[in-house]
Amino acid sequence: MFFKRILLAISLSVVFLSFSTFVYADLYWESVQKIKNVPGFNNTEKNVKNYLTSSIYRTDFDNFIIIMDFNLKNIYQIDVVDKKYNVKSMESIGNVPSTSAMGTEEKNSWIMENIEITPTKKISKISGYSCMKFNVTHRKSYDVQYWVSDKVTGFEELMGISYELSSVLEENPMLKHMTPIGLVNEMQGFPVRIVTEMSGGTVIVTLDKIEQKELDKDIFKVPDGYVKVKPINP
Repeated sequence: MFFKRILLAISLSVVFLSFSTFVYADLYWESVQKIKNVPGFNNTEKNVKNYLTSSIYRTDFDNFIIIMDFNLKNIYQIDVVDKKYNVKSMESIGNVPSTSAMGTEEKNSWIMENIEITPTKKISKISGYSCMKFNVTHRKSYDVQYWVSDKVTGFEELMGISYELSSVLEENPMLKHMTPIGLVNEMQGFPVRIVTEMSGGTVIVTLDKIEQKELDKDIFKVPDGYVKVKPINP
């Protein structure tokens, strides 16, 4: 369940980390997420809010929040209803049983055999942007369609951060190849729409609006009074 939620959260955004001296503008955007027939999730349509700086990312759902702190390399999952939260290392994301014992080179070799990225010639106008379609197949178990555009606000900045992140992502090749984090340079576009097919269900995420603005750093902290618990799948 934890891994599925992380995939859902990451699918909403292109998340980047920068260790450079360049200053990048903060970004805020909203997406519309439609979930249909995904085990463990209700069929819903909801607005999701996203907050991004050069070192930390937050996404808000109805009843839970996910914060990814790239300086600490931790992921915080916050239960707003029960006022609880857990912490999971980014290094563990993507460590499925078949690859958890592999070294980096072995994982990269496995990835090349199990993850396929295919550009298409299909073009569609989505949320006011002309988008090109990419197909990505993961471990022959679920497929993702990325509709991307290089005309989205802040895209050039994001490309610069993504380029600098490339060496950092080598520390977790699974995360690099399984999410838009490492795919943005290859696709040369911001994912305006992402269609993920998993476990017999579908998740469609469509960009609604995006803007550059300074974000309050307090929104990236776990709220006071929340109790820390262990992840269900540590």
